[in-house]
Amino acid sequence: LDNRDLSPELTERVLGVLTEGVERCDTVVVSDYRHGFLTPTLARGVVDLCTKKGKTLYVDSQQSQSAANHKEYSGANVFVLNEKEAQAILPDAMVDDGSIAKLETLATTLRAEGVVIKRGAAGALALLGGRSWRAEAAKVTAVDTCGAGDAFLSVTAPVAATGAPLDLIGFIGNAAGAMKVGIIGHRQ
Repeated sequence: LDNRDLSPELTERVLGVLTEGVERCDTVVVSDYRHGFLTPTLARGVVDLCTKKGKTLYVDSQQSQSAANHKEYSGANVFVLNEKEAQAILPDAMVDDGSIAKLETLATTLRAEGVVIKRGAAGALALLGGRSWRAEAAKVTAVDTCGAGDAFLSVTAPVAATGAPLDLIGFIGNAAGAMKVGIIGHRQ
């Protein structure tokens, strides 16, 4: 992969396309795999655009081998993190059943309305709209865990946009993740 940052000119073009397209959206989901496309300037531009247009922004930015870049998305509405990413942002953020205060600290640190912590076989924890929830993971035999978090996010963000109850959001997200881990790669 070519991991070089986008040129300033291309960054402006991308922001222009996003500005036109965001009008047709209720919710914006960013999955940043850290391969150079979503530069710090573009990340900040997406946050600012969603804020200006009143669009809910969910961010799932992968932690690279060097560091996390979540601060570049500071002010997004909801951050979706795994435990390692949460600890990179807040070193004492070990997520366990008694960690609601830590979720609040993470949200404050990220200037977000909410955070979701994906915990794999341990399920998920979240703080959204001032309310917390825990969702148990489905008990399945995992054959490939790659992409489970993406499956979780791909359904939870739009379901949350409907105003669904938090326990339903968590249940649906974990069901999607469970379905994904039962499939090797792209086979089904």
